[in-house]
Amino acid sequence: MKQSISKKFKLRIISIIIFLTVLSILYFSVAALASSGFFVIETMPETPEYYFYDADFGYDIFEDEEYLELISYKFITYDDGYHRTNLTEDDYEFCSDPVRLVIDLVLAAQSGDAEGYNACLSPAFKNKEGKHRDFTMQQIYDVVITEGDTVKVGNYHRTDIKLEYKIHKNNGTFRSDMESDLVKEQYLAITTNNADKAFLIDSITTKNYIYKDQIAEIRYNFTNIITVTCVSAVIIAGAIVGIIIVFKKTKISDATE
Repeated sequence: MKQSISKKFKLRIISIIIFLTVLSILYFSVAALASSGFFVIETMPETPEYYFYDADFGYDIFEDEEYLELISYKFITYDDGYHRTNLTEDDYEFCSDPVRLVIDLVLAAQSGDAEGYNACLSPAFKNKEGKHRDFTMQQIYDVVITEGDTVKVGNYHRTDIKLEYKIHKNNGTFRSDMESDLVKEQYLAITTNNADKAFLIDSITTKNYIYKDQIAEIRYNFTNIITVTCVSAVIIAGAIVGIIIVFKKTKISDATE
């Protein structure tokens, strides 16, 4: 009698453990599906389209009165992290080597000098990204060069610089990732080694802004949610029915004994 009761008690305990195990497996399975994005649909926005002016490789921007007005007060502003200074052409030679390199880069872009622009880039950069294609003279204005710290990395010295500018009547031949008269700052890593002391741009990273209409749309995938809910309900119901049957059988056996 006692042995029979003990067996029935163990059977009930085992059935409860099996039920809890099923619930645990079900819980972690649903959690894994949720973390993998199974229950949502993400719709990525379309790549933004920019309006560009017609490109004219023979156009001289220095004969454009509207552009000359934009650069009449200032062209390049230097920021050392504490205050800003409007630079004149006479000030360029007194700047640090990395800043002078960035000034050369800007002047090359303004002049439509692709060869001069590429000369500012390191061989490693050009091997990875390629040389810049030919472009027209660029109506660049409101240039801000912010000089960061210089650190030693192995045999090299690296200076980080933030470059900001606007392009009036952008035709997309130089920058196809920005609208006219808007700013998309770039972060330049300028390096030099101990051998030739040549300062060159090793990387250019452009900051991309995400606007409200560019944020990916995320909505629930109700088909998958309903499917998983129904399957889970069937599994739980089956486990509960199994426990009820086990308890009823053991109860009946108790009564007969």
